[in-house]
Amino acid sequence: MALSESLTPYKVKDLSLKKLVALEHPKHRLFDAVTLLSEHHLLSAPVLNAEGKLIGMLDTLDIIAHLVDAEAEGKGQLLNKHIDSIMSKTSPVKTAHLEDSLADIVNVVASPARRVVALGKDGSPQSIITQSTVIQFLHEQGIFEARKHCWLAKELCNAEVYVVNEDETVLKALRKMLEKKVSSLVILDEEGHALTVISTSDLIQAVGHMEDMSAAVSTIQTANVVQFVASARSCHTHAPVISVPPEAPLTTVVEKLSTTRVHRLLVMGEDRTPLGVLSLSDICRAVSRKIEDSYGGA
Repeated sequence: MALSESLTPYKVKDLSLKKLVALEHPKHRLFDAVTLLSEHHLLSAPVLNAEGKLIGMLDTLDIIAHLVDAEAEGKGQLLNKHIDSIMSKTSPVKTAHLEDSLADIVNVVASPARRVVALGKDGSPQSIITQSTVIQFLHEQGIFEARKHCWLAKELCNAEVYVVNEDETVLKALRKMLEKKVSSLVILDEEGHALTVISTSDLIQAVGHMEDMSAAVSTIQTANVVQFVASARSCHTHAPVISVPPEAPLTTVVEKLSTTRVHRLLVMGEDRTPLGVLSLSDICRAVSRKIEDSYGGA
């Protein structure tokens, strides 16, 4: 049976959906959004109007774009703007109902949208379906187990690893994230070995814990990427790189993603040289495209 066909019996209502964490416009502004995302360790949040109607989604990359633009425009401080002026308006928010097929949801979360707002019977937003939600459910159902030796880390990962050197500033790293449209970069030492990763989550956590968030512009201009990550995570400067070997089966990858609560990990060679990046998006795309046939899977 093809992997996608294994999803046929399942619907949105079968997922373990968490209580909705949302922003309200115009009540909440940028600094409120950063605080909410930081406290709940989220990468995005739906934006509702005063009547509870869904009007958009605010993503961490939207906040980074606003921060980098503020620096480029020569603004010395980050302004606490209304969130509707910051959130992306390039594509509509994807929604689903509780009776919708899980197979359809996989196709959506595998796309650039990456998440779906689950609507209740009355049409009001109830929860967010993320890539993590879907993959964890598939893992718990044992759907990956039969294919663990067919899908290996080296076959599913993206071989194009975007990096930044250990002596660069946070500003340069954020600019590169926006340029490449990614939410993380691998930080390399002078020998090309992976030290750690800087992500949009690090930025949100760091700004969210600032006494004065308006100072974020000056901070990213001068802060070193490695020291910034250490400060954001309150840990040792060289935070351990979360990785798997190239031959790691899919089940090992999913278990590590689940236990570490990260959205991507490195596929690492023996000399600590990154060979690829394997993300939740890569796994969702693999399911969506039914590529298990080309790997000899059932």
